[in-house]
Amino acid sequence: MPDLPMRLVYSVRHADDVIYSDELGDDVLLTFTRDAPEGWAGHTGHIDAELISKAGIDNCIAFVCGSNGFVESATDLLLAGGFDAGMIRTERFGPTG
Repeated sequence: MPDLPMRLVYSVRHADDVIYSDELGDDVLLTFTRDAPEGWAGHTGHIDAELISKAGIDNCIAFVCGSNGFVESATDLLLAGGFDAGMIRTERFGPTG
């Protein structure tokens, strides 16, 4: 496996939504969009330019996964932050029914 730098920018609504929370390390930037846990000093609200900037990444491949609206917004933030459009990979999903 190649040794490549990685940053995960992870957006969830509530603390209960954090999957594998006990396995997340220092390479993760987490934001809570609705209810941050008591004592949380990290980012709150939606992913924004400030959080993308804190990731300290550029000139790499970005993977964006989420609903159509999320993918569009996150991709726009990456483009505004200087990412090359050809280096952004997306996966969209919606409600199942």
